[in-house]
Amino acid sequence: MENIEKIFEFATTVGKLKEEFRFKASKDIKGDTVAAHTWRMSLLIVIVAQELKLDIDILYATKIALVHDLPEAVTGDLDAYLVFKDKNLKTDKNNNEKEAMREIKNELPKDIGDEIYNLWKDYSKQNSLEARFVYSMDKVEGIWSYLEFQKNDFDNNDLVATYHNPGYKLFPDLKPVLDYVKKHIKKEFKKRNIEWKKEYDDYK
Repeated sequence: MENIEKIFEFATTVGKLKEEFRFKASKDIKGDTVAAHTWRMSLLIVIVAQELKLDIDILYATKIALVHDLPEAVTGDLDAYLVFKDKNLKTDKNNNEKEAMREIKNELPKDIGDEIYNLWKDYSKQNSLEARFVYSMDKVEGIWSYLEFQKNDFDNNDLVATYHNPGYKLFPDLKPVLDYVKKHIKKEFKKRNIEWKKEYDDYK
């Protein structure tokens, strides 16, 4: 019974992600929540992995996806736009999330807490093939959501055009998806009369 109680205390903590909004630093935009992002990203991971016939452990990748943003239940979401403007924030973000995950881990029965912490650690370090795939898909879902929600001018054209680029270096097999997303971004630039720089076509 004690373990069940701990599991539901954990559920209450991470349930805060249903109300934690993303894109909070962006102007004129009401983004989705962290929980909504995690749900769609996890669904895309299963579907894309099957469509591209990727040689990965889909269940393990899905588990990573489900826990990858758990620390934000404690720390809140830090907008990528702010990190892009101030690189020092990334170090602070990493340290805060590590401490938050220790707190979350300790809420759970030890074996479950250790598993969830190790899944998150794999994601943050991108040690496994699955973690690199999930990290890449996180970028894909993130920029896709931004384009859906941002109806006005972008906050930073360079960030929007290149946000999903790290996915190619980490997981080259995802290129068909990355190419499609880049094509869509390019179309949005044209719609807004924004210059598409030649370097945007590269995955650097």
